[in-house]
Amino acid sequence: TKASDTETLKRHHAALGEALVLTVQAGLQDILSESSPVELGCDITGGREAYHIDGHLQTAIFGDVFRATGLVSGREFALKAINLETVSRLERSPDSQLCETPMSEVCFSEQMRGLAHVAQMEEHFSNEGHHFVVSELALDGAPPQGLAMQDVSLENMLVYIGADGKCEVRLCDPGQAVAYAVDRETGAERHVPFHGFVGKQFRPPEIYAEGTYLASKVDSWCLGWSAFYLLVAQPIFFSADPRVHDADYASPTLSNPARDFILRLMHEDPNQRLSVQ
Repeated sequence: TKASDTETLKRHHAALGEALVLTVQAGLQDILSESSPVELGCDITGGREAYHIDGHLQTAIFGDVFRATGLVSGREFALKAINLETVSRLERSPDSQLCETPMSEVCFSEQMRGLAHVAQMEEHFSNEGHHFVVSELALDGAPPQGLAMQDVSLENMLVYIGADGKCEVRLCDPGQAVAYAVDRETGAERHVPFHGFVGKQFRPPEIYAEGTYLASKVDSWCLGWSAFYLLVAQPIFFSADPRVHDADYASPTLSNPARDFILRLMHEDPNQRLSVQ
């Protein structure tokens, strides 16, 4: 009976999550369908140069992301087209379940500027209905000190092939990122206030308390969840909400080093978790 109740709660949680996603997508689709600022093969004029749209990378919450080539520099970029009406409507009706920062690259540009392992925003500009953000295609390595991504998921990990043919995994999309302070004397990370349910289904248990928390340790937890999924092709669980009591996925296929790595990243006590720095 207990196993049956757990399975019922798991299905209920998954259904609620899917319903929320479908509701948000349906509402945003009505807005996004009103006008599309970018078509494949067109040119978009920016402040530094014009950009030729080569392909569509993905649909984002607030618009779309395209692969573009600078017509002067010849470099490849990611060009995000943000629907300003979508942003305006969501700002008028905020939802703690949807904690994305529409122009996160702009918000965190000064903190990211000049850092070797972070994709630099090249420029941003607007027209009547849309704001465009031009940046490198990805950012590699760990997030810089003082900034937590809070959404270290597989869809935000890109395989980047360099000019020398070597492959690297790089992070992208700081849409749920948050800046945090570090004590000057001790170097200890300071807690940040709760501002929404970050991290999707792989958010750590402390987020459900809706209190202050250590932002970088959210990244640790998310990385552990994603590492398990990458190795096993199954989620380790569907929710860490203490009220749900979701059962863990039991797998005999993990090696001892892999199991230790994941469990250290996903320690229930944030202070005991392995750091991503």
